[in-house]
Amino acid sequence: MEERARQLTTYPNFWKQFYRKFPQYREASVTAREFEPGERVEVDYAGDPIAWIHVPTGEIRKAWVFVAGLGFSQLLFAWAAEDMKSRNWLASHRRMCAITAASRT
Repeated sequence: MEERARQLTTYPNFWKQFYRKFPQYREASVTAREFEPGERVEVDYAGDPIAWIHVPTGEIRKAWVFVAGLGFSQLLFAWAAEDMKSRNWLASHRRMCAITAASRT
């Protein structure tokens, strides 16, 4: 049952059901895209930095949030980093790949 429900709640199926119920919105420029597993991931830093409190010192610090959306599974990944330098950019990619690989087992 869960497997069937998962198949019914995909992004393309959402739009199919949406347009059946609201045909007047079919003119919208939204395009349902389908990808093969592992084919595509979209990544970037999201918006403004977030503030957080370093508990031992009480200091308010900033963190930039790296986000990724996997094309096929539509899973989202987010990780906060102290800056947007390449070491954190690459580390965020490594974390994303490690977590998504672990979720497949």
